[in-house]
Amino acid sequence: MFDSPRSLRTEPTDTNEILVAIQQLGNRFDSGDTKISNIDSNVQEMKAQNALLQDQIKDLVSANTKLKQENDELQKRLKTREDKTEDVEALSRRNSILVHGLPPDNEQETWDDCEKVVRKMINSHLEIDDARIQIDRAHRLHSNNGTGAIIVRITHIGTKRTS
Repeated sequence: MFDSPRSLRTEPTDTNEILVAIQQLGNRFDSGDTKISNIDSNVQEMKAQNALLQDQIKDLVSANTKLKQENDELQKRLKTREDKTEDVEALSRRNSILVHGLPPDNEQETWDDCEKVVRKMINSHLEIDDARIQIDRAHRLHSNNGTGAIIVRITHIGTKRTS
């Protein structure tokens, strides 16, 4: 059988050879100690960086939570504003009547022309005396086919109820 590599080595017999072998082992241990020291230093540096990153993460989580709360508050405020705007728009429309099915408009139709068309429709189709109705303004809402409805804003809400 073959001998192992260790068994083929010859053991140092001379004191100088022993000292050289001990010196080589010492150098290897020193080299290992240096490597371990470098690894330990790297680990300590990584721990410090990790602590900094953890602090930054905490700060970011805190800032994110604050931004989420601000966003929720702004969303609520926006919803409130939208509701108020809708209420104001509804109030402004309450004095308005939208009339469909009137003859098509011409290019030169004025507000007065629209008012005359509406008054004529009120007299003929609804059989209401148009003199009782006070119209603030009337104009056409244009459509692609030229038969846009007319929106009529009456002066008094009472007028709208009697008509």
